[in-house]
Amino acid sequence: MGVGIFNFKPITKLTAELGVNSSPISVEALEIPLATGDIIQIVGRNNSVYRTEVTSNVAVGATSIPINVKTNEALGIHNKTPIAKRSIVMIEDLEMMKYVKQDSHMYMNFSSQAACARTWTTLSSSGISNHSWNTVTSDEGTSMTNVTLAIQTVGLVIPFDCTLVGLKCIFYRVGNNQSAAALFHATPDYNAATNSQTITMSRVAYAEADLSAGPGTNYSQRAIGGEDLSASFPLSAGDILLPAFKGVSNTGGNLRVTYTVVLKPNKL
Repeated sequence: MGVGIFNFKPITKLTAELGVNSSPISVEALEIPLATGDIIQIVGRNNSVYRTEVTSNVAVGATSIPINVKTNEALGIHNKTPIAKRSIVMIEDLEMMKYVKQDSHMYMNFSSQAACARTWTTLSSSGISNHSWNTVTSDEGTSMTNVTLAIQTVGLVIPFDCTLVGLKCIFYRVGNNQSAAALFHATPDYNAATNSQTITMSRVAYAEADLSAGPGTNYSQRAIGGEDLSASFPLSAGDILLPAFKGVSNTGGNLRVTYTVVLKPNKL
């Protein structure tokens, strides 16, 4: 299958006209490194596209890129009309993923609203996009038992190996009672032999509504923050996270929670 410019992302621009058979090319300082063999495209001011390869490693901050200019090679820029200054240099999406910074993060944001029980309440079989959650478990601690296939299949699916940094929440509860939220983890029962199998999920992040910073001292109908950003739990592609909430010591009252789940991609 052919590769077009829509498979590429911009990484820098030419700072000088590129003449015929010129290497290296002069560019604005790079924010990602490049390696020998990386495929780049240069999009000219007239929308002409020139595809070539990097011929040696290039560090972050470099202002030149050595490229293939040999004749009779499919990936060489040779005998081309000079390419104008400010033309865009792009790298293929899959190549760029190699250079994801170790401090990069991904975020998942969603909300829930339901009556607050003393045990964990999680989403319904309608899924994460339905804010009205109604699966009330019998669990209060660090495990969620008897999770059905219907609930397993509507959790947060992890697309690739990464690390769970944790969870940050805003709680809004009717009644002066403390609330908590959590993420539970498991690998779904893929290709199950029956449709009645259940799994037990383990709690991997836990956040309580926290009033300690003041000035308020009442949980009722306030925006109360809570977080656990030190989970540092390894996740594998295909795992699921199931969010849930509960009262810390009291039941009752409507509870709304907004969640942000923080993931850290592993360097590919």
